[in-house]
Amino acid sequence: MRRKQKEQEEEQAAIKEGMLALLHAEIYRDYGDCERKGYASVDDIKNLEYLYGPYHKLGGNGTGTVLFERVKQMPTEPPQKVTA
Repeated sequence: MRRKQKEQEEEQAAIKEGMLALLHAEIYRDYGDCERKGYASVDDIKNLEYLYGPYHKLGGNGTGTVLFERVKQMPTEPPQKVTA
């Protein structure tokens, strides 16, 4: 009985770790997309908020948090092109 409980706890921990990794990867990818564009649209920010909530609740508070905060500081519209 105890062994089965331990196996279930280990499996649950692995699922949590895997979910955290997937959320982190998605946050990282979305950050990269915004960085390349030079801005984060309102939809980009909303999507990242949706990803960040569970990421944070699962204990992810490292790089994902930094990237999320950087995106929130980006302009929300594309940079204006200067014409001469």
